[in-house]
Amino acid sequence: MFVCLAVLLESAANRPQFQDYPPDSGFSGLTAEPRLTTAWSQEYRTRIRLGAASREGFWRGYEPSDMPGPNFAGHYRVVNWGCGTGCLMMVVVDLKTGTVYPPPMSAGTSGNNQIGIPNLGMGWGDFDFRVDSRLFIMKTCPWGSLDRNSAPYRGHGFCGRSYFVIEPRGFHLIQRVAEELLPPPE
Repeated sequence: MFVCLAVLLESAANRPQFQDYPPDSGFSGLTAEPRLTTAWSQEYRTRIRLGAASREGFWRGYEPSDMPGPNFAGHYRVVNWGCGTGCLMMVVVDLKTGTVYPPPMSAGTSGNNQIGIPNLGMGWGDFDFRVDSRLFIMKTCPWGSLDRNSAPYRGHGFCGRSYFVIEPRGFHLIQRVAEELLPPPE
């Protein structure tokens, strides 16, 4: 038991921390108009524009928030909206340049799936970010069994925490920690 606790504490100590990734700069002045350069950004232009202008709230994990202005890494704004039961779409807007980034992990690689948040069980993945840090953490795990012969087999989706840092060209994966985040299905 003490060995397991020591391993857990050691692995937690080696994980990226918010304070280790301060923002490159803050934000003041006018918000740049979002640059809608992809099909998905053009399709959701109203949501993206309202979110970037702080006229709509956002979800921080499973908690709604209506904090105005930048909410991530000094000059970015995480903008997200529901898309049905257990579904959440997300983009990150650079309020200085107007660049619109997809989330660091998505439900797929084409169409609207590029901005859909992967699952954590039957709902959307959990995520955490701060206005005073460039670190973005996502917890994801598809619902289902690890047993390939089971009817609710989860497939090859990653289960654990992923740590990303926002950079001028988008998100960069810095660490992944595989861990079982869900109880097995009954």
